[in-house]
Amino acid sequence: MICPPPAISPRWHRAQ
Repeated sequence: MICPPPAISPRWHRAQ
């Protein structure tokens, strides 16, 4: 899965 940059979602970046 591709994670969006932290600028969009800082939590998403570390969600993986």
